[in-house]
This record gives sequence, C-alpha cells and structure tokens, in this order.
Amino acid sequence: MTRVSGRYVRNLTSFMLVVLLILCGFSGGLISTATIVIGDNSINPSGSLYSTSDKASPIIHNTGIEQTVVLPQFPFWDNPTMEINETFISQLALDYCTNAGENASGVEFFLGYLPMRSADELCHTSGKSQIGKLFGNLYLSGYFGGVWLRDALSSNNTNSKDISEVLMKVMPNVLGVEMETKSDKFIFYALTCFAGGLTDIALQGRNSTIFIVNQFSIKTFLLFYGYNWGYLNFILENPPNGTIPPDDIIVFNRFLDCQMPGVEFESLNQYKSVLDKLYNPPTWKWLKIRIALETWGKGSVSAGQDVWENIMDNSELSSSVYNLLLDLSARFLLVSELTLLSMMKGYAECDYDAGKCGILQEAGMTIWTTSYFMGLASDLPEGTFPELECP
Repeated sequence: MTRVSGRYVRNLTSFMLVVLLILCGFSGGLISTATIVIGDNSINPSGSLYSTSDKASPIIHNTGIEQTVVLPQFPFWDNPTMEINETFISQLALDYCTNAGENASGVEFFLGYLPMRSADELCHTSGKSQIGKLFGNLYLSGYFGGVWLRDALSSNNTNSKDISEVLMKVMPNVLGVEMETKSDKFIFYALTCFAGGLTDIALQGRNSTIFIVNQFSIKTFLLFYGYNWGYLNFILENPPNGTIPPDDIIVFNRFLDCQMPGVEFESLNQYKSVLDKLYNPPTWKWLKIRIALETWGKGSVSAGQDVWENIMDNSELSSSVYNLLLDLSARFLLVSELTLLSMMKGYAECDYDAGKCGILQEAGMTIWTTSYFMGLASDLPEGTFPELECP
C-alpha cells in the first residue's frame, strides 16, 4: 500500500514550522499553561497525546439527549490558545444531527460542518475562552482531515511522485530544515504561539496594528486560495472512472466569489459586497489588492492543479470518497473567501470589525491548515477517526 511521499511531508512541515516561528515572534504570542475542558471539569493531560477513552460521554442536560462524541488519541499539548471542549462539540453535533437526519455522517460533521460552523462564529465572538474552543474545533477537524485524506490516498492506486517540488512553487522551503519524526510538538507550539498572538492583536491591538496585519496577510492567503481553487477545479474536471461529478457542490461565479447551494454561511454573506470594490477599485488601496489578486491569487492556480495531477490517480477513487472530498474542499474554499474579503475590507477601508474578523479568521485558517498537514504526516493507525453517534 502506497503512502504519501515522506520527503514531501518533511519539506512541507519544515516550511510550516519556519513560517510559524517567524510569525510567532512578529505577533508576540507567548506559550504558557492552559487547560482542556471536558464537560464541567478542567484537566491537564498527562503525556503528549490527548485521550478521552476513559471518560464518560457528555450529556446535554437541557435537552435530556445524550450526544456521544468519542475522540481517539491525537497530538495535543497544554497551551494558552486552543481548547478541546467535548461538551461544546457535542452541542454542535446535536444541531448537525437534527438538520442532517438519516444522512448524518461523522466524517461530514468533523471535517465539514464543525470547521465551517466554527469559522462562522469567529467573526461574532470577542471572548477569548470561546475563541479558544473554536480554535480547538478547527485543530481537531484539520488534524483528522489530514488523517482521512492520508487513508483515502493510501487505499487507492496513488501516484507517489515526489510532490514537494510542485508544492514548493507556492510554499518555498527557504531554510530547508529537516524535521525529525517527533516534530509535532514543535509545530504545535509554534502554531499556538502564532494564533495566540493574532488573537491578542484582534482583541487588544490598536486599530492601526490590525490594519497592518490585514495588509501583510492578503498576499499569503491569496496564494492558498489560488492553490485550492486550482486543485478543486482539477478534481471536478477529472473525476474517477465511471463517476459523474455532481453539479450542485459549488458554483464558481468568479475568483473569490463562490457559493455552495443549500449551505448557509452568514459571515461570508456579510462581506460579499466587498467584491464590487475589488473588481471595480474605487481607491488606490483597492487597486493594489486587485493587482495582488491577479498576480498572487490567480498565479498560484496552476500549482494546485499540478499537485493533484501528480499525487493522485483518481481512476480508483470511490464515488462516495470523491464526492466527500469535493464537499470538504468547497467548504475550505468558502472559509478562505471569508478570510480574504474581511482582511481586504479591514485594510482598504480601515474597518475595525472587518479587520478583527480577518485576523481571527487568519489564526483559525492557519490552525486548520497546519493541523491538516500534521494529520497527513501522522503515524496513527489507518482508520483512526473520531466517532459521532446521533440520538
């Protein structure tokens, strides 16, 4: 059974570590001891793996319905930024199960509903504790999203060409640091340091600092967006043999303007009006952003196409896995749009609320993306995944 290239994983994780460490110093985040909350009790986990195997399933007392979320062991250390709160996750699971009914799926909940719902709430939250829970949801989703994709690739006739060279077109590994097999802890602390610093800026920083962070983050996230736009279009145009791509997953109106029929995303809808100024720039700041979109955003589309052309043979991918991959990728693209549009409005119009939303989304997206690569490189046994039991 073929695995994703080891050298690719080392190159990619080393790049993420370097970037996070540099940005950590820039953002001013500090690493200290925090707690993980299970139900109404606070605990400090022993060892480096978060485990819930010996804890009772949480119960949502206000409804009288037991909602079970069982999390397997995964890398998580004491930190001041992210919190894994199973009661909070269970409350979101109850909402999901109610809406999904018989179509409820653990994979769809943990990889699709949970991160999108958490990202939506970030723009309407000012409490640091609640933000930490939302960040924890994104970390959990990203990590097991990487594990899920790792298993999906391994169970098919995966083309294991060394894809690091293609990925580095959009994410250059400037220092070439080789990561050891136990690098998760270093990446984790760099990640929490960076996200914690951004959170402090969003909640306590001067307006001018918020707008500067927005300005300098736009190009980086345009790169990521272009990459994801490219690979999503590629897999839509290159389905597995005998599979017809669904036509109701995502609608591409124009760059940075997509929608998923039947999926509500309140925060993104709030910033859709930004697109008029982006495509018809009324000021020099908007003109700078439009130029960046054309060069950095659209310029990275080919990298996303090349990555999926080189790492995956779609011919043996099952229709169910393929459709789920499309759905999850589309949700990631929409959250990326929210991050960019709020950043753009914050910088171009000195809009505090938009700028704050953009910074929190930047922190959340960084957590989600970095934990995804950690999961892709994970040594967890094949098939390891959180469990969801709907009432």
